[in-house]
Amino acid sequence: MKLLYNSKFLGHSCNAGHPESPERLKFFQSEEETRLINGEQYLELCHSRQYISLVKEYCKKQLWLSQDTFTCADSFETACYAVSAAVQASESNAFALVRPPGHHAGIASGEGFCIFNNIAIAVKRLLQKGQRVFVFDFDLHHGNGTQEILEKEPNAFYFSTHQAGIYPGTGMDSGKNFTNIPLNAGCRDVEYVRLLEKKLSPALKAFKPDVVALSAGFDSYYKDFSAKGFLGSGKESELSKEDFTAKAQASALGFSLTKRSFEKIKELVTPYNHFAVLEGGYNPESIREGVNVFLE
Repeated sequence: MKLLYNSKFLGHSCNAGHPESPERLKFFQSEEETRLINGEQYLELCHSRQYISLVKEYCKKQLWLSQDTFTCADSFETACYAVSAAVQASESNAFALVRPPGHHAGIASGEGFCIFNNIAIAVKRLLQKGQRVFVFDFDLHHGNGTQEILEKEPNAFYFSTHQAGIYPGTGMDSGKNFTNIPLNAGCRDVEYVRLLEKKLSPALKAFKPDVVALSAGFDSYYKDFSAKGFLGSGKESELSKEDFTAKAQASALGFSLTKRSFEKIKELVTPYNHFAVLEGGYNPESIREGVNVFLE
């Protein structure tokens, strides 16, 4: 996979010690920049006009979309470029290294650090072209927005592994077009790789996708600290980065996956046309090491 990156993704920022910061991409800022268009034209594939207008207004006023999701003057443009990168990645089997993330953004809502649903928009474009698309979301948190947008699409299938009992509190059931596998905190490679072999691999074979879309969250990596202490709690925006990290680590949250798990994901999707879009991951080293597995 090639990497799609642009410094436009650094424009969305907050001065409140928020974990979803430009710092997340610091190890990739020397990469050659991908030429992108502004992706505003794609937003209505997944989001209501009223919500899009609301986001524009909130960004002008630099208001918070939800208790954990900030905006600034550049946030709307940055989010539109993230959408564009996801669409471009879907057309070129690439990894879109974007921010803000997107899988918590619903049809008419932004939350969980997400403004627009980058991967769902890219998937909708593929569906318009008659493609069958299998979405595998391996972020630590359930992609409630992606499921909401895609669960009634007959040619899309959403498959998520995530930690049970944390934000957003969804993803405990499965249905016709989606499978959710909630896992306990502390999940390790042995358990996770076995799950991929027993659940993900058969699901891929049964669905027979034209394209596999990876909602790539690296907050499940053993070096990462979970954002659960921040997600869903506006009060956390007042914490310094050091205090937030200590709070998250003390909570014993998250998984303990290593590159072995990501290598297994890569192995299982390699037979298919596939692309990836960055979701979570709040230690820059987690993102660097996780992303590089898919670029090698």
